[in-house]
Amino acid sequence: MAPRRLLALFFCALLLSGCSQAARTHTKDMGEVKTALMSQNYDAAVKDLETKALEPGGGVKPGCETLYLLELGALYNYMGKFRESNTVLEDAYRRYLKIEEGAVVSASKVGTEVVKSTLTTAVGDYELADFEKVYVHTIMALNYIMLKDPEGARVEMRRAYEVQKRIKDGLEAKVEKARAEAE
Repeated sequence: MAPRRLLALFFCALLLSGCSQAARTHTKDMGEVKTALMSQNYDAAVKDLETKALEPGGGVKPGCETLYLLELGALYNYMGKFRESNTVLEDAYRRYLKIEEGAVVSASKVGTEVVKSTLTTAVGDYELADFEKVYVHTIMALNYIMLKDPEGARVEMRRAYEVQKRIKDGLEAKVEKARAEAE
């Protein structure tokens, strides 16, 4: 096997092992929240998530995982805390937007970026799946509706639609590529 392929395989394995470790850690950390939710103790679940995601004064912790914000925003929505929900979900939106903007890297820099991010941050922040991005905007739109802010709801529905369109376009491109390769 060529040295480049071995190196690429090594970094992919390193990156994937880090991602799986992050998922296991997050699942373990969410045990208390899940237990509180199963017993319908929503205040305890919110308190636990707030401890993980927010500073004592209220702002989002700098090292907070985006998934905690997504879960806290959804739980705030469920509890009728629509402003609080939008506050943490807006931060999740800014984070995923920053990741997407950072993903537009020239091909010559990709290897360097993977090595740098793998070695410096081990895993980095969780990148939301496309359906989770739609979910963020949908919850925010519902929050704005409940806050009687139709303009805010319209903006969020437009953002959700744009994400859905990117998903559709990406899938169509994959189908076309597969068809071309099959011929």
